[in-house]
Amino acid sequence: MNAAFASIAAGQVVSVPTDTVYGLACDAFCREAVERIYEIKGRSRQKPLVLFVGRVEQALEYGEAPEAVHRLMQRLWPGPVTFVCLAGDSAPPWTAFGGTVGLRIPNHPVPLELANRLGTALATTSANLSGRPPALTAAEVAAMLSEEVALIVDGGAAALGRASTVLDVTGARPRILREGAGAREVLRAIEDLWPR
Repeated sequence: MNAAFASIAAGQVVSVPTDTVYGLACDAFCREAVERIYEIKGRSRQKPLVLFVGRVEQALEYGEAPEAVHRLMQRLWPGPVTFVCLAGDSAPPWTAFGGTVGLRIPNHPVPLELANRLGTALATTSANLSGRPPALTAAEVAAMLSEEVALIVDGGAAALGRASTVLDVTGARPRILREGAGAREVLRAIEDLWPR
């Protein structure tokens, strides 16, 4: 873990396990490292990266969340749910697209420890070349990207094996933009907090 943290602190890109799939991660406030993630993946600059944070309070520094959304975050995090919020003033501008920012607290000790040690946020995306399936093991990351990343942290097979559910909370009622892992729990929580 020390080597991964040192690499991120030095402005490099590493691959880390998460609860959903393996990801690419860097310091969200290092613009050069964020650009490097786009280069590694061959990803369109029009597709935003997600910010991983270690605590809900930290997320609220980068995204705006009214009280009901705050309660939803506390209910669903840590877990496989990415919240799309209105970007706060502290969000790195190169991770805020159209005035919004994606935020997640993953349920995995590796990215949680790295985000907490960094003290800010990790800019992340799935570990794969654009258009290819996301990697579910360190070996799959190595097969695609071993020459491109500074380090691959092996955390075994990804537990959930599919991408996170993406939830837009910028409107009057949350809506799912991408159904992924944890979608049923998200729908139940929405119905509890925003009954029709």
